[in-house]
Amino acid sequence: MSEHLIAGAAGGLLAAIVMSFFMMALMRGRPGAPQFLVSKISKKRPEAHKVSGMFLHLIYGTAMGLVFTVLFLDAFDRGLAEMSSALQWGALWGVILWMVSLIWVQVLGMMKAMEETPGVIKLGIMVGMLGVHVIYGLMLGATVGFML
Repeated sequence: MSEHLIAGAAGGLLAAIVMSFFMMALMRGRPGAPQFLVSKISKKRPEAHKVSGMFLHLIYGTAMGLVFTVLFLDAFDRGLAEMSSALQWGALWGVILWMVSLIWVQVLGMMKAMEETPGVIKLGIMVGMLGVHVIYGLMLGATVGFML
């Protein structure tokens, strides 16, 4: 069990770092959900929370890596830790996290903040966010599959 948790935490952190690079390129300086969350607590503008937002994102990514290994522990124990299976489970996990992030975007008021943004750009950001979450899942799956 402990090796699963170590793999999940390491995979989640590494995947969150890789995902963050893609997210920064996609968002082009716009604040993301972690900054909006910190701004709700601090009552300051989201743009003021680049470092704390990134830190929160890495913590969340690490935690979701742990949750991934706990949820799919039986699958890994039954020998499904082969790389192809780990990648498939990871990609599915990335899509699930993206669907949860759509709820967070609404709760944090990010869509309201993007009212001035043309619809095509909003759609591009949403599809891009799906892509970065799949990248997170693939990286997580690859790391966990490699470590187990």
